[in-house]
Amino acid sequence: MKKNTETYAGVAEKFGKYENAQVLLTSLPYDGTSTWGKGADKGYEAFMDASSNMELYDIETNSEPYKNGVFLEKPLKLKNCTPEEMVLKIYKTVTAQLKTGKLLTYFGGEHSVSIGVLRAFAKKYKKLTVLQLDAHTDVSEKTFLQKAKVYFAHQIMDNDYWMEEAIKKMTNDVYITLDLDVFDSSIMPSTGTPEPGGMHWYQMLQFLRMLFLRKNIVGFDIVELAPAKGNKAPEFLAAKLYYKMLAYYFERANKKSKK
Repeated sequence: MKKNTETYAGVAEKFGKYENAQVLLTSLPYDGTSTWGKGADKGYEAFMDASSNMELYDIETNSEPYKNGVFLEKPLKLKNCTPEEMVLKIYKTVTAQLKTGKLLTYFGGEHSVSIGVLRAFAKKYKKLTVLQLDAHTDVSEKTFLQKAKVYFAHQIMDNDYWMEEAIKKMTNDVYITLDLDVFDSSIMPSTGTPEPGGMHWYQMLQFLRMLFLRKNIVGFDIVELAPAKGNKAPEFLAAKLYYKMLAYYFERANKKSKK
């Protein structure tokens, strides 16, 4: 039997109330500029369904992150927007949300939804690092790519220290934008452009936990989940990934409060 999905992960209503929540979760269901596989605008519903059926106790951190409260914002209405309208609408929404003092999290949608989010964050945080975990640069590589700040999959396979190197290059305030196609296609086929040779589950978790413990993560998004009929495993990966990121965030917060 499916749990009630009116609250995040189907938890008790008290954990989903705005006044009790330390986290805001906003759906950004836009898929207007995808170049190949479509369906990322349907990712949030699949993510929520998987979230409502996953285990809520996190063994690694010995915690239940949902108890910190996650408030579900109304999904933005973006379907009929032009790309420019979509970016502006998201920018205005995020600018208002940044005044709440809560951890802001977003679920796409295709990766272009992150543009409006990042513009709002960059305006508030003057020394912001944007960590993009992605199988693609999403820009013209020759013109904009800063090679010293890029870690290619074929290179990190032979570099045991890339995580340390990358973290040392970041400022204290970090925003994470995570395209699910960064995962190897064997574990994440449900995305617009699945790529072989990507990251695997525990490799990703190791990097994220290091990052959350050492830096001030000011917000994050997860994008490009395009559900496929007959295979719910990738949807559970996305749900578990989001929950793990909450677990790591509050692990650091709890350690700081005990000092």
